[in-house]
Amino acid sequence: MRYPLLPLGLLVAACGASGARARDASDEAPAIPESAEETPAATEPAAEAWAERTLGPTVTAAADLPWLACRRDPSLERAAAYLAERRAQGKKAPTARGLELTLRRFGSPLPSPQASVLSGKALRDEDLRARIHISPEARCGLRDATAPNGERTVVLVAAESHAVLEPIPTRARVGQFLTLRATTDPGIRSVRVYLTAAGGNVHTTPVSTDSTGAFVARFAVDAPGMVTAQVVADLADGPRPVLEALVFAGLEPQDPNDEPADQAAAGDDHDNGSLYQWLAQARAGSPSLTRDERLEAIARTHAERMRGKHVAAHDAGDGLPTDRVARLGVREVGENVAHARSLREAHAALLESPSHRANVLSNRFTHVGIGVARDADGSFWVTQLFTSPLERP
Repeated sequence: MRYPLLPLGLLVAACGASGARARDASDEAPAIPESAEETPAATEPAAEAWAERTLGPTVTAAADLPWLACRRDPSLERAAAYLAERRAQGKKAPTARGLELTLRRFGSPLPSPQASVLSGKALRDEDLRARIHISPEARCGLRDATAPNGERTVVLVAAESHAVLEPIPTRARVGQFLTLRATTDPGIRSVRVYLTAAGGNVHTTPVSTDSTGAFVARFAVDAPGMVTAQVVADLADGPRPVLEALVFAGLEPQDPNDEPADQAAAGDDHDNGSLYQWLAQARAGSPSLTRDERLEAIARTHAERMRGKHVAAHDAGDGLPTDRVARLGVREVGENVAHARSLREAHAALLESPSHRANVLSNRFTHVGIGVARDADGSFWVTQLFTSPLERP
């Protein structure tokens, strides 16, 4: 019997925000002075608890499925177990944000996860081996659960890994200073750290390198709420988030899957009109961006290129955004790309990512073009292209 390998919730890929400029400038926040720092003691999170720390990825020596080529990660194993149990209980699949937050809940800093489900009453390990194909370099977790009707559900959670985060607490006091320390794959020579503060503002924070070659950044939790810290590295296909950590001050994190999965799709449509509307709403109080047909054409071509390659990247074989807009004589360019089940979820994923949010809210840009390509499975490939100034012929 053949069992289809189906997506569980949204398989979101939001590639790192790309930005370039022709003049020297700095968007970094002022350096944070040294201060005492407290880190909660490490504890193993219970099945339904939010992890005390975000760290890793790490590798577990799992011997239950020796044919599974990917590198098993304990945080992803716990996330897969949680999602499998929810599925066996008949609960709705997570939204894109719900899937990301599920990984954070269990202590994983890996961005852009993918999750798939295989179900059947007579599902055997041989069926899994025949249907699951995954890169040996990917980090993964695989767990199963059985529904009351006897149906077995297996969930695979996987993500790429290009960096390792040292433990950082998920809870802090207002006014507390925290240190983010990470090591990256060989060949990655620089990273940027973006912070979304509790109020929604985004800024970068200075990054230094210590004697071991690790990247170090310090930041303060300056208000009650949730702070998102994101590490962006330049990879072969352009900048991409490689690590993300959430820190909560003055509140307890909530179940990431309380919101119904279909709510994010409400009000969605099938072209870029809604994305322009939501972009304008997100920038309320800031100068409006001018919609540009030339940028829109370039963005649409890139979205179609990503669809053809089935990869969300700044370079999908057609060059980086700076190359694609070079003939327009722009001074600055920024780009956000995403792949999502709906346009609403693509927009939400970009706003929740600090580096992408920085492009959306930036006052450096004056013009924008948004391109959309719909895939055969109903999902959307999205490109937002920002420039300033745009020289007219």
